[in-house]
Amino acid sequence: MARFGQIRITGLRQTDAALSRLGRKGPKTLASALFQVAEEVIGKAKQDFVPVDLGHLRNSGFVELPKISGAKVTVEAGFGGPAGKGNIGSTSNKISVGYAIVVHENPRSGRTGGVSPKGKKYKTWSKVGQWKYLEQPFNEAQRNMDRRLADLIGRAEPRFR
Repeated sequence: MARFGQIRITGLRQTDAALSRLGRKGPKTLASALFQVAEEVIGKAKQDFVPVDLGHLRNSGFVELPKISGAKVTVEAGFGGPAGKGNIGSTSNKISVGYAIVVHENPRSGRTGGVSPKGKKYKTWSKVGQWKYLEQPFNEAQRNMDRRLADLIGRAEPRFR
C-alpha cells in the first residue's frame, strides 16, 4: 500500500472559527467532516479515475475511521494493500493489489489499448481510467477544502449548542 499525499489543515479562518465555537467537541466534529471529505475523494476516484480491468484496484479503495489525538485529527484513505485495506462486503477484494502505486504512477494506465510498449497484446486490460487516479481528485478537493470543511462543521454545530 502506498500513501499518495496528505492534507494538512491549519489556520483556515472559516474552519477555525466554526471549531472554536464547538469547544471540546471540535475535534470530533472535524473528524466527521474529514471522514466525509475523504469518502467523497475516494468515491470520485473510484467512479471517474481508477483504471478498471477486473475491478480489484477499484475495490481496494478505503477510508479509515478518524484517529483523534488531542487537537490532531487524522483520516487515512487510499487504494491497495492486501485485499484492499478496510475492504468489506460483497465487493470485497480477495486479490492483493500491491500494484496500486505502480498503476498510479504509470502514464499509460487506462490508455494502453490492450498493447504493451513492446507491442505484445494483453489478455485483459483497462479500457477506462487514468494514472494519478487518486492524486487528481485529491488535488481538486484541496481547492475548496476550507469552505467544504466549514460547511460540514457548520451543519453539525447546531447539534452542539
